[in-house]
Amino acid sequence: MAVKEPGKINAEAEKISIDEFRNLFMQNLKGSFFKNDVIKKNYYLEGTICSDVERHKYGTSFKIQSDEGSVMNVFLPKKSGYHSGIEPGNKINLFGMFNIYDNNVENQFNFIEFKASKIIESDVSDSKREAILSALNEKGFLHKQKKDFVFQNIDFFKLMIISSKDSTASTEVTNCLKSTGFFEVSMHYIDTYKSDDIAELLNSMDKNNYYDAIMITGIGSLEKRLFDELNVIEAIAGMNSPVITAMGRCLADEVADITEDGPLTAARMLLYAYKESKFKNNESPLITNEHNSNLFITLTQEKEDLERKLSSMFSDKVTLLNKVQSQQRIMLLLSFVCIIAVIISFVN
Repeated sequence: MAVKEPGKINAEAEKISIDEFRNLFMQNLKGSFFKNDVIKKNYYLEGTICSDVERHKYGTSFKIQSDEGSVMNVFLPKKSGYHSGIEPGNKINLFGMFNIYDNNVENQFNFIEFKASKIIESDVSDSKREAILSALNEKGFLHKQKKDFVFQNIDFFKLMIISSKDSTASTEVTNCLKSTGFFEVSMHYIDTYKSDDIAELLNSMDKNNYYDAIMITGIGSLEKRLFDELNVIEAIAGMNSPVITAMGRCLADEVADITEDGPLTAARMLLYAYKESKFKNNESPLITNEHNSNLFITLTQEKEDLERKLSSMFSDKVTLLNKVQSQQRIMLLLSFVCIIAVIISFVN
């Protein structure tokens, strides 16, 4: 569940521990420090967020702690743009440089900061994951009965898809389901990096039970972190509408009603469930194991097409070879006739 940020990272940047970073500062704490290449160099720094996260108009500030217990202040300027995954308890890997002040350096020692220009990755720490699962378990969310889809007595099955802005998930799902004429697919693109906003969005979508199911899929790495937050997971667990998660492994899967690998597998699952429902009501035949065998059917068709092409190529090759051999025999015969004619002419 790593969060990968776009953009090229300096291949020459050095990975450094919090203790090494502090020692480097101490070794260069002199008048020429600000002219030293050390302060101009970029580094990789890892740790676990161990403080509240302060977000203000200039950027975001927080503290990280190494496995050895050392603590470092971190400042992420607002212009960096990528603030997803910055939550207490998350493991974080940063790329950046020293961030200290020109005036009164000695008094600023306790405020040595790592100025991060990029978040390379941010993972839910084991301790945070266990705490979230424990909280969900205490509230009974992990053992709630899964909700079923309802296809009977409705004109259309209203499906809401939540995805990232650049995702093609909606198109993929719509194309898979449109042949039935029964599924009505709506789309909502995520435009926030705040978990509170996502929890509010989910609660508003669940109002009045308007949607027959909500699918969360096609989520980019930046937004996916939101579905590892407790308030979002609790919102999903408390929804009346069935929830399908299909965005890769995340904590929201623990409370979802259905979990699939991606948008297409989720769409095929819905399609099969719909056909199974019609079959039970004697409205249409059902192909056994259709959901699980869709991929194999596709692969078999592709295999057959390839075999036909190869067979055609082999046939063309054999035909060409026969033509060449036939022409070679004619050439040999003509050559033999010419030789006989020359011999006869010579004898006469």
